[in-house]
Amino acid sequence: MKRISVFILFLGILFALASPGCAKKSPEEALREAEMKLRKGDLIGARIDLKELLRKYPEHPIITDARFMLAHCYFAERDFAQCRSQAEILLKQFGPQDERGKAAIELIMNTYRMEGRFADGISEAEKILKELKPEDEFGFKIKCMIADLLVDDNKTTEAISRLNDLIAIGRDDLQRTAALERQVSIYSNMKNFDEAIRVYREYYEKHPEYENKSDLMAGQAFFYDMKGDKDKARELFEKAIQGYQEMLDKTLDRTKKAEFLFRQAKTYELQKDFATAREKYQTILKDFSDTQLSQPALFALGDSYYIEKQIDKALNYYQELLKSQAQNPQIVQLARGRIAAILRQQAGTRASTKPSSPTLVQQPAEEEE
Repeated sequence: MKRISVFILFLGILFALASPGCAKKSPEEALREAEMKLRKGDLIGARIDLKELLRKYPEHPIITDARFMLAHCYFAERDFAQCRSQAEILLKQFGPQDERGKAAIELIMNTYRMEGRFADGISEAEKILKELKPEDEFGFKIKCMIADLLVDDNKTTEAISRLNDLIAIGRDDLQRTAALERQVSIYSNMKNFDEAIRVYREYYEKHPEYENKSDLMAGQAFFYDMKGDKDKARELFEKAIQGYQEMLDKTLDRTKKAEFLFRQAKTYELQKDFATAREKYQTILKDFSDTQLSQPALFALGDSYYIEKQIDKALNYYQELLKSQAQNPQIVQLARGRIAAILRQQAGTRASTKPSSPTLVQQPAEEEE
């Protein structure tokens, strides 16, 4: 009888130690844990924790961050209706003039795109435009979103027309090139490389003061290469790389140095000079690991090996990225997609004597959203 009493007492102690009251987490700690789960791809765990936070602390200051995380969690799970529901709560709370409201609008627009509800998305965007002040620069971004929805809806002529107008009225290079790159993307998908080259060339001629002229050079070079004009492509690629180097030598800003190195590396990639591109990425990891481009550089290293079918090396870099506690959820998602594609490919290779499709290596991330 004594043994039973001792055992019951022991169990009581264990239950007491395990009870929430003995190790109660603060809302801030609970949010950090949920955020870590989200970064690691534990979407179910993150969602459960975030919903519990919203239930327990509806008036706490962290609830805005928790709701944004929950919306992103639903988006990653492809539950776009729930994502939009959370984003709409945030938009109603803060309004389209507030930065948090604007972030919610972007989420809402992306859900319409993912669901294929293009007309609904455009209608919603136009309604929001009416609520913004004319001088609010976010209106330009919404107009670009409308162009994206038109492209998704195969209304490319209307999209190009709207983007032409946006390039003309853009207040600065940042706005104008946001519209320009969308227009170039349309022409690229149409395989109308001459028009893509024209868009880059005309912008270069109209805006000679544009700081990132090398981007325009590299863009033209890429499409000349696609056309088969290798000599012209090589000439423009060399000019772009030289331009990036001049900007690298000129600036003392570490963030900008990392940015110019990254662009230079991407230009080498466009020429399929992966060895030199990797040298640039490694320089970013070695000398600029404290900048936001260190993780994209790590991911790009993996991709460069993936494209060259050096699968084991690619896998190592993707896994290293996940171990590095990457701060960028999109990078984490892409890396997980690459790893999943590699594992599927390897499983398929083992299961069959047939050679794997070469297009799988060039299009690895079927999970990308």
